[in-house]
Amino acid sequence: MLMASLVTGLSIGITLQFGASPTGQLPAAFPPTEVTKGEATWPVAGFVYRFPDIPWPDWNSGHRGIDIAITGSDLVYSPTAAEVVWVGAIGGESGISLTDDFGYRHTLMHLTSELEVGDSVVAGDVIGVAQNSGHCGFEICIHWSVRQGEKYLDPRWFVCELLVLLP
Repeated sequence: MLMASLVTGLSIGITLQFGASPTGQLPAAFPPTEVTKGEATWPVAGFVYRFPDIPWPDWNSGHRGIDIAITGSDLVYSPTAAEVVWVGAIGGESGISLTDDFGYRHTLMHLTSELEVGDSVVAGDVIGVAQNSGHCGFEICIHWSVRQGEKYLDPRWFVCELLVLLP
């Protein structure tokens, strides 16, 4: 379902509804567990509350991931098979970082986790519980960013099928 929404200030974005049915129940197949190279699954059921604004050059201000407002369970699932490389807090906000076999580092913030550095997870494993940190205003949300080395990437590239039109 596409719906225009005012995201922040004067920027207008598109809100994508995914994960939850109209009744608010999680679909039977959520979270998906089959993931192929370079792909990931949505870590929660909800909608994109804020889109990335990845700056160039990197040191400029911006938003280096997506905020997903949660509409179903507050459980957070691993977006891909990976190893836990960090569990802690940044600026008082708790989170977790996972590095997959292809070197992509997935960081999810605004959740608590009982996992430890060195633990292995597969796509769809519960990695934590979302916390209402106030990051998304009144919504309970998580922030999901992906890096390759020091370069931030849009997490939607890993979950959305890309269409290429040939002439």
